[in-house]
Amino acid sequence: MRLGIKIICGILAVLAFGWLMNYVVKTIALKDFKVLPKKEILVFGDSHAECSFKEEGTAIQNFGVRSETPNLTLLKYKQLTDEKRNKNVIITLSPHNLSSWHRQRFFVNDSSGATLSKYWALLDNNYLLDHYSTLPAKTRLLLHLKKITGAPNIEPTFKIKSTFIGGYYRGKDTSLVNISEANKAIKRHYGKNGLNCDKHIPASQLLKEYYKDLVSYIVNHNSRVYILAVPLNINYRNQICDKSYEEYDQFLLELKAEFPEIDIMDYSELELPDHYFLNPDHLNNAGASYFSQLIQSKILHQ
Repeated sequence: MRLGIKIICGILAVLAFGWLMNYVVKTIALKDFKVLPKKEILVFGDSHAECSFKEEGTAIQNFGVRSETPNLTLLKYKQLTDEKRNKNVIITLSPHNLSSWHRQRFFVNDSSGATLSKYWALLDNNYLLDHYSTLPAKTRLLLHLKKITGAPNIEPTFKIKSTFIGGYYRGKDTSLVNISEANKAIKRHYGKNGLNCDKHIPASQLLKEYYKDLVSYIVNHNSRVYILAVPLNINYRNQICDKSYEEYDQFLLELKAEFPEIDIMDYSELELPDHYFLNPDHLNNAGASYFSQLIQSKILHQ
């Protein structure tokens, strides 16, 4: 009898601790997650957004985070206050964002667990079930246990406060854009067969639907949406398969047909000097400074 009571009390204690930790994590993570005054352009997306736009001295607020998928971007956008209404919203989108390998990496492989931990304050168990049911059973179980116990990413949350605002690439000044680095980037975005166009796998329908959901929500909340492709170094661009470009261009046409009020801004072939690139597909600090001023001028003074 006493053993049973102890077990029940232990379970209740774990649940109580988990509730408390999830509350603390959410409170700290969301404390400063808001649109800042005088910021008229909000940027969302993965590392292409994170490293391409500077906030200092501009009307831009950058919410980009490396490896972010559009379903998680939508969670972030919904969390922001009503200040986001009537803003100019940039969503970065490049061919790799639609790749089936991208879907495999973040919705099927174990690596998803680390990615999701950054968004813990925005997730619940139902969301994990609805959107990540394709993860391995072991990974799903671990994620749910973490959610129940409040265990994930607690220490980084205390240190960083908002773990779903990027900072991995942002502000760096190095530059490495050779062919070897470009090939590595292609494999990172399209898988080990990314350089073999004969083995091209069609773009992910799931990611396309998530992007449509994201655009639809933002458009319906009275913001002007810009779908933007950031500058890519020529060594990287030349390695992307034609079929990936064709699928990407077709998807942009679909978005424009479904949401005629959006603007498409393709700067992927903008010729920039090599020293503006951190690596073949990311701008460095100098490149971001130049590009931010360019885009701000285009949007606010058109």
